[in-house]
Amino acid sequence: GKDGIAFLVQNGILLNNQDIATFLFEHNSKLNKEQLGELLSGHEEHDINILKCFTQLMDFKDTEFDRALRQYLLTFMLPGEAQKISRIMEAFANLYVSQNPHVFPNDDTAFILAFSLIMLNTDAHNPSISQKDKMTLEQFLRNNRGTWV
Repeated sequence: GKDGIAFLVQNGILLNNQDIATFLFEHNSKLNKEQLGELLSGHEEHDINILKCFTQLMDFKDTEFDRALRQYLLTFMLPGEAQKISRIMEAFANLYVSQNPHVFPNDDTAFILAFSLIMLNTDAHNPSISQKDKMTLEQFLRNNRGTWV
């Protein structure tokens, strides 16, 4: 986690946020996904910069939105706190729109859809939500109506 990163920084192995992000990206398969999600979702400016640098290493050009989101979320475990999810989805949406400028009218639209898909997935797979209370297609569409205006 953060202790390991701090050690690498203190010993001059990782020199800046870009180095840290590149290390996390290149060694992703060997890292604890839960700890990585916590690290990337931190609220300190330093953490946000690492998140942005990490996200910028992804290539979503010409990738369908849901596939890109799934690919992104395979690299770490999404934390449970809404503010942390929001920071991560904002970074994802900004990159997706920059690499696919003709898909959405702006970053906010991509952010809203990404966050909505996370909530839909949580709703669909959370065992504490009874089947009768799960979100329907009509509810999902209603919740996102007007997003593209």
